[in-house]
Amino acid sequence: SPFFGYFSSLRIKEHNSQVTSTDRPTMNFSEQLQARVDAVDSLLCVGLDPHVGELPEPTAAAAVAFCKRLVEATLPYAAAYKPNMAFFERFGAAGHEALVEVLAMVPPDVPVVLDAKRGDIGSTSEAYAEACLGSAGLGCSSVTVNPYMGTDSLEPFLKDPSKGCWLLCKTSNPGSNDLQALPLAEPAGCSCTANTQSPRCLALSRLVSPGFGWPAPLNPLSSSLLFLLSPLRIMPHLLPPSWHPPQGGGAVYERVASLASSKWNGNGNVGLVVGATDTKAMARVRAQAPGLWVLAPGVGFQGGDLAAACDAGLFVNAAGKATGVLFPVSRGISKSADPAAAALGLRDQINAARAAKHASQAQAGQAKRQKGDPDAVAPYQAKFIEFAMSRQVLRFDGPFTLKSGRKSPYFFNAGLFSTGAAVAGLARFYAEAVSAAPALDFEVIFGPAYKGIPLATALGMALASPDFGSKDYGVAYNRKEAKDHGEGGTLVGASLAGKKVLLVDDVISAGTAIREAVALVKAQGGVVAGVVIALDRQERGPDASAPRESAVMSVEREFGCPVRSIAGLSNLTAYFAGAVSSTAAPGTGEAIAAYRKEYGVC
Repeated sequence: SPFFGYFSSLRIKEHNSQVTSTDRPTMNFSEQLQARVDAVDSLLCVGLDPHVGELPEPTAAAAVAFCKRLVEATLPYAAAYKPNMAFFERFGAAGHEALVEVLAMVPPDVPVVLDAKRGDIGSTSEAYAEACLGSAGLGCSSVTVNPYMGTDSLEPFLKDPSKGCWLLCKTSNPGSNDLQALPLAEPAGCSCTANTQSPRCLALSRLVSPGFGWPAPLNPLSSSLLFLLSPLRIMPHLLPPSWHPPQGGGAVYERVASLASSKWNGNGNVGLVVGATDTKAMARVRAQAPGLWVLAPGVGFQGGDLAAACDAGLFVNAAGKATGVLFPVSRGISKSADPAAAALGLRDQINAARAAKHASQAQAGQAKRQKGDPDAVAPYQAKFIEFAMSRQVLRFDGPFTLKSGRKSPYFFNAGLFSTGAAVAGLARFYAEAVSAAPALDFEVIFGPAYKGIPLATALGMALASPDFGSKDYGVAYNRKEAKDHGEGGTLVGASLAGKKVLLVDDVISAGTAIREAVALVKAQGGVVAGVVIALDRQERGPDASAPRESAVMSVEREFGCPVRSIAGLSNLTAYFAGAVSSTAAPGTGEAIAAYRKEYGVC
């Protein structure tokens, strides 16, 4: 087109030709980013923002020279680069050529975050995605996108796992609270939409939200009633507690984070933009999206607290490294007389904050373990609890009547890990549990039919990823009914003969399924090396005359193998005792502690 120009087209082709079909990344974007972070030991993202005020002359050529100086000086310390498209677009066609030239300066293994904040629907969104990420366009490795038009507007940006999509979630500008921090009336797990809203949610939203219009009065009585209730729209604190929106509704930005983690991250290429200027919001986003990367602008000229942002946003991965937040800095580097020294200093400041967070968590956990404290909760266990809560898998809005007749203050339903992203996240927590010291020693993962089949498959995939050492274990499962044709039999997948086998399931209730699985493994010539489950209820059986042991303890005693869980009742107790902040309703911790005291075995 006239805007791109002939020479711009040539440069785009030259830049994109650097990545051949054999060089294209096999890792998803999140893995690519982590690989670069590990390579340079840095979470610093260098902003390429050629403000006209910082240029010797207001030309596209000056913008190129400005960026070239920064890239050359900071490459050893940059985990990524973030060019802001607006500063190039202001120069018209020449600015676009300048941006292409700048992108060609960045080595192919260094991620680029194109700060474009795109977003539209249908073919327009597809065009934006191709322009920013595609081989016919700029070919960037990631782009910032506005998610407020919903799933269909994001799909073109999400379809390629190797290309990242940074969703605006809680931005760093003061005006972000005008919309992004608005409270939601319905709880986080509510499936209401504008067209399918429950009567309670509809009534509450109309009652307490000044932005909603009253329904048209149907008669004088309803008109009088609305007049009497109208002060409650302006002063919702006057409502009795039972009339307030349900606990856990959160803010709009929290819903974005929850959707990003549970619905949109199926390809492992979604990140969130959350300002380092609001660390409370950062912590709430991390609770909704435990494993997503966060792009956290605001450190430096905007006054963001680096240490507080690290503490709120970082998580510790399986390699024992604090990671998960990328800090873009522009003027703090570009205005320095020595950009290399400025970048090195920022990287070291970030790494000091990373080390401090990791050390504090490790020391707290080690101290509890050394004291034999059963309530020690590892960082991955806390994040699993938050992950399960965010998807309504782990609920505390009971009490819940169990099969035993007990009234439990919590309920765990692993069946609600029902999306690709949710299962992928769950698999990583299983992998964390398996890898935690002392690591379990096994050769094949076995999933008993039926629930164990997807769990074993997903765990095998997680352990094969670089984050867990790229260990390629065999995976097997059984059929409920023997197959009388083809390969026949009840076993599918890797052979168990002579192998150390790890069983994987969601929970152990009575232990019947695990006992059947153990018998099957032994019949195939395998040895059960251990069992891993998602949640251990750690409570005694209903028979008061039986030994005071849980179903898990019974399995360990009967088969002489360890049973590892991602989390257990003791971890829930520690979590709600204040070791980690929680958004659950007040009194939840006390209820869990009381239940454990009455029925617990540890």
